[in-house]
Amino acid sequence: MPGDTVGWLFFNKAYYLGPDKGGTRAYRLLSAPLRQTERVAIAKHATRGRQYIVMIRPHGEGLLLEQLYDADEIRALDEAPLEEGDVNEAELTLAIQLIDQAANDGFDSSQFKDEVREQTLELIQSKVDGQEITAAPAEESKTQIIDLMAALKATIEEDEEERKPAARAGKKETAAKKSSGGKKSPRKKVASG
Repeated sequence: MPGDTVGWLFFNKAYYLGPDKGGTRAYRLLSAPLRQTERVAIAKHATRGRQYIVMIRPHGEGLLLEQLYDADEIRALDEAPLEEGDVNEAELTLAIQLIDQAANDGFDSSQFKDEVREQTLELIQSKVDGQEITAAPAEESKTQIIDLMAALKATIEEDEEERKPAARAGKKETAAKKSSGGKKSPRKKVASG
C-alpha cells in the first residue's frame, strides 16, 4: 500500500531492520521493490508477549520497521475537551507572522536537548561524588490570564531585536546615554563603622 495512507497518528516506535546472517539477498529483494514502487508493507510482529501491527518501509538503503498503534489505542479528537472560541483577524495575522519568523526549512533534532535527562545525570554524578541530594520544593503553578495580543506583539518585537545587527544595538546605547544627558547615576554612600 502507499505509505501516505497510514496516518501519522498511528506511529508509535521506529526500529532499523537489518538482515540476519545469510539473509542479505531476501532483505534486498524486499527493500528494492518497496523503494521503487514507493509502497510499504504492513505485517504483524510479536515481541515481549504482545502482537503488534507494523509497517515496513524503505529508509535510505535499508528498511525501517514502524510499530503502529492498534485502532482501539487511538482516541478520537472529540473525546478531548475543546471549548468553542473565535480568533480575530488581528490575532491571526500576528500569530502567522510569529510562526513565519520562527520557521525553519527542516527538522534538526540536534537543536533540542533533553534537559530533564541532563539534570538527572548531574544529580546522579553529584551523588556519586558524595554530595547530599535534596529535592527542591515544587513550585505551585499560578493561573495567569494574559492579553494574547500583547504577548504576541512582545514576542515578535523581541525576535526582531535579536535579529538586528550589532551596529544598531550600539547606536541605541549611544542614544540612551544622550537622552540621560551622559550623566552617571549617583553612587550610594556607604556608612563606615
